[in-house]
Amino acid sequence: RLLAGEADVGAPRTPATAPATALAPAAAPATSPALDPHHPPLPTAAGLRQFEWLRNRLSFVPVSPWQFAGRMCIMTEPYGPPSTTQPANYRIYAKYPPGFPALAAIAREIGGWSAMYLVNPLCTLLACYFAYFLFRLGVGPFMSVIGVVWLACNPLVLNYANDANSHASTLFCVTVGMWGLLSWLRRGGVARGLVGGLALGYACTIRYSEFLLLLPVLFAAGARFRFRWRPALESVGVVAAWALPVGLLAAVCWVCFGSPWKTGYTYCNESTGFAWKYLSGDMGDAGPLKQGNWETLLLQLNRTGLFLLWPFALAGLFGLMASSWRLGVTLALWILPATLLYMLYYWAPTSETTVGYLRFFMSVMPGFIFAGLWVVERGLLAMPGEKRGALVVATLAGAGILLVAALVGLGEAPVVGVGIVGQAARGLWQMLSGGEGWPAAMFGWLVPLLVGAMWFFERDQAAGRAALALGAGALTALGCGVNLYNIAPTIEAAQGRWLALRETVNEVRAHLPRGSVLFTGTTRFNDQVLNQMDAVGGYELYSLTLFEPASFTDAKRRVDNGDKDSTEPDPVQVERERYYMELLGRQNARGAWIVKSPAQLRQAAFELQDKLLAEGRQIGFLSNEGSKGLFPLRPGYELREITRWAAPPAVPTGMQARVQAKAAVPRHAAAFTVLYELVKKAPGRAVEKP
Repeated sequence: RLLAGEADVGAPRTPATAPATALAPAAAPATSPALDPHHPPLPTAAGLRQFEWLRNRLSFVPVSPWQFAGRMCIMTEPYGPPSTTQPANYRIYAKYPPGFPALAAIAREIGGWSAMYLVNPLCTLLACYFAYFLFRLGVGPFMSVIGVVWLACNPLVLNYANDANSHASTLFCVTVGMWGLLSWLRRGGVARGLVGGLALGYACTIRYSEFLLLLPVLFAAGARFRFRWRPALESVGVVAAWALPVGLLAAVCWVCFGSPWKTGYTYCNESTGFAWKYLSGDMGDAGPLKQGNWETLLLQLNRTGLFLLWPFALAGLFGLMASSWRLGVTLALWILPATLLYMLYYWAPTSETTVGYLRFFMSVMPGFIFAGLWVVERGLLAMPGEKRGALVVATLAGAGILLVAALVGLGEAPVVGVGIVGQAARGLWQMLSGGEGWPAAMFGWLVPLLVGAMWFFERDQAAGRAALALGAGALTALGCGVNLYNIAPTIEAAQGRWLALRETVNEVRAHLPRGSVLFTGTTRFNDQVLNQMDAVGGYELYSLTLFEPASFTDAKRRVDNGDKDSTEPDPVQVERERYYMELLGRQNARGAWIVKSPAQLRQAAFELQDKLLAEGRQIGFLSNEGSKGLFPLRPGYELREITRWAAPPAVPTGMQARVQAKAAVPRHAAAFTVLYELVKKAPGRAVEKP
């Protein structure tokens, strides 16, 4: 939104510089820990002031300290002490690099704010498209199509195709980049090399860790380098193409954070969150022995990441280096450094069915699939075959696929015994006659046509191809089938969550004018709703949870943990939590920070409401039905309902859905999300107590 040129509603363009006498709490000593010694104010006075326009496209200055900013954001500039009466004196940045937001901004410029939602689905589709050409550099057309199926059915790819984070766009850039680089390595050509270098360099602007892709770029450039002007120029051009977007990223970091080596992760110490202790599981004095990331990764890859294909991928990766050293080493430099890096990472959930940790390895999945396809194809093609046996086995396999599809389409539990013959016959008739729709009928007729064509036209080639087709097909059907079965509940649950959030965005935009103020209370997705509205823009956003003592408790816990060990990584910026701790708390006689009273926090909410109403702003309040009493109201004001819409509970999926359906578990009634407006009470009406 900011990159597309739409600024925050009413936000100043530069941080305020409040006088010391106006700062609260007044008792804060001059050496307050809020003045972070690790991150001094940016040197905007000397040489960088002319880039204020860039900072305004990548960050915003809050209207007040209470204004919503995403939890994964960081604050820069002076940090405090905070004041409840003065404008904010800091900037809010996303801690992530700007590459993916830039793609979303381009989509927003072309198709409006709704187009931002299309970026990652399109990136996923394009990654699968270019994956075919990537795989063709090592295997034949049939196995390349098989590889696309493996990539498209990968649980990580499916889960993050419709999630507005960095992984799908990174997958697209890396797939295109490695296709361009490997194609250039094999055939040469300026265009291929430039595409490969630019795409791999741009991946670094989406995820900082993709900087490691410099290794295969340098190796490929060195392998093709010759002491003649054209080959030498091509090699230099590939490296320069990679360096162009990375250099721009370094310049952005310099302008925004004061150094080309400093990123948003630096403010959370996450750039130091890589250590051997996380790989081995031996935490030493920092904690007890735990499952090492090496074991976590292997278990998750074997179960969720690359079910059935993982052993072949590992064998193929090392076999390629011995069989085709230039291709194999380039592939290894793509896969192994990134894999090792995140085996050293501090955050690694250990469940075998989660995709949270595996998402860090999503950009190397095409490389693993490439290696696995290569070794499977080489092994199956080396098997001697017999013409008649191959034809018979292929025919039986086709018949088996057709019968299974017919039984599944029939929708009945299979009968054990001879009765299954009648079931299969009814299922086949229903499929072939079009009772299940034209796609099913086309599939039903296609299988016997292909088998017949093989008997009449491909008899001589059947012996050589049957092993490859049947072996790779069976491996793919089983592996991808299990992947789809396991990830479907997660995807379906995410679909319900995203649709509910999108409906909330649509309802708020339809009933609350742009430029209004929106508070969220106890909605099911409180911060997620605000994140969505923040991306859409046009509203000044606040969360009521910030006015609760629990927010102080959470902030103080993180600050205390950070003060114990200031080098430990934390996904949330500790200095920002310190700011909120001081905003919501006060120092007692012993100098310890304690939470302000509920009355004081409620008074801060009243003062914010008064200020907004005095400016003539319309104030909306979003909450679940029956929860409006949690909104702090100054006497004389009330909440008037604007609109409401159904927010059905999460739909059970997968095995849970089947168990509940069999047991006839009743569905709960739908809840309602309600949008209110803060208005003055009509004269003569009784005044509600807050």
